[in-house]
Amino acid sequence: MYFIPCFYCNVSDAWLLSERWKRLWVSFGGRLLRPGALVDRGVRLEVTQPGTAPHDFAWFVVSLCGFRVFFNANPLIKLDGYYVLSDFLEMPT
Repeated sequence: MYFIPCFYCNVSDAWLLSERWKRLWVSFGGRLLRPGALVDRGVRLEVTQPGTAPHDFAWFVVSLCGFRVFFNANPLIKLDGYYVLSDFLEMPT
């Protein structure tokens, strides 16, 4: 997505799960992966020398991941936040 390698998983069949908490865990799965990438790049940011290409790249990825963590949580557009809210309220999308 947007020039960053990513994995994709179609979880549209999560509505077939009978328990609501299981559907919420499926929805939170995508939300839990991105902060992990943010922490990984944050550590790399701290161990590289400022002014080098690896440091600048790590800074770019940390900034981008940090922005996307909050952007994807927005329930007003059909991204992760929207689907988490619809699962929580038990409203089909």
